[in-house]
Amino acid sequence: MLAEQINRHIDDQTTFFSLEFAPPQVPKTSTLAKELAKFGRTLSKLKEANPLYVDVTWFVRNDPGNLSIPNSSTSIAVLCQQNHGLETMLHICCNGNKKKIQSSLKGDDPKRPITTLLPTAIMPKIWLSGPGSSVMSSSYTDHLMHLKNKVDAGADLVVTQFFFETNTFAKFLRDCKDIGVKVPILPGILLYRSATSVINISKLSGVPIPASAAKVLEANRAYPQRVKAFALYRAYQMCHEILSEGHSNGVHIFTMNQKKETGMLLRRLGIWNRINVDVHRVLNRPTKNVQCIYYRKKKTLLRLDSHSG
Repeated sequence: MLAEQINRHIDDQTTFFSLEFAPPQVPKTSTLAKELAKFGRTLSKLKEANPLYVDVTWFVRNDPGNLSIPNSSTSIAVLCQQNHGLETMLHICCNGNKKKIQSSLKGDDPKRPITTLLPTAIMPKIWLSGPGSSVMSSSYTDHLMHLKNKVDAGADLVVTQFFFETNTFAKFLRDCKDIGVKVPILPGILLYRSATSVINISKLSGVPIPASAAKVLEANRAYPQRVKAFALYRAYQMCHEILSEGHSNGVHIFTMNQKKETGMLLRRLGIWNRINVDVHRVLNRPTKNVQCIYYRKKKTLLRLDSHSG
């Protein structure tokens, strides 16, 4: 079981990571065949990094459960697992389904609080999300208690939604521990594509953007490459802090289907295809005998190069 593998990495203090993808959409300037081929190349390249698992988002507007649609969520999950041999998790959301689908990776709707039924009604293993207050929770405390109820019902892993500062995740860990949540909690790290996209995601999720980050995003709204560089820089900072300070052995990366930026992040962290390497050896290289083979001289973190493929 995947949960057992994660617990083994935690017990052994070895680092691991997982990747999240969205079903490829088709812009007016492209075709479904081209987008599926592009997505396939992304999977092939990032598979080389050896993620512990990947997951696929539940894209409601594209009939996500329909296997006859090549880019539905379910079809993409099948592609990941059968064509690329990746351990795959598929999101299933209960919005609009009440008890038809008793599962959700979102916060509970107070009018339809059914997701605590999932672990006992369907299966004992389930992955959930925090931290912060869900847009459907009345408060942060309420959100924590919903999470606690789900864990008590049988969930064995928490994967957080994205956040902008490491101390947000650290506080969430402490608060979960205080109320008796003892399952592993993995941080969700977002590699956003543009200022507009991350602002919209922030509004939809209820996760506020810190003033310092908002200032950078607003100043570079017309420069998407600069925003991508900033997103990569902050993702690296947070991952490094989380791993090196011992908050977690693993990270869950919301890739936004970005092959290059995801590869760059994994290489700079030293975890590209090095899933069994001790976290402290990866992040702290004090001796001259230990070298990072992925760095290039005079490269800066903010530069978007193509060495990751």
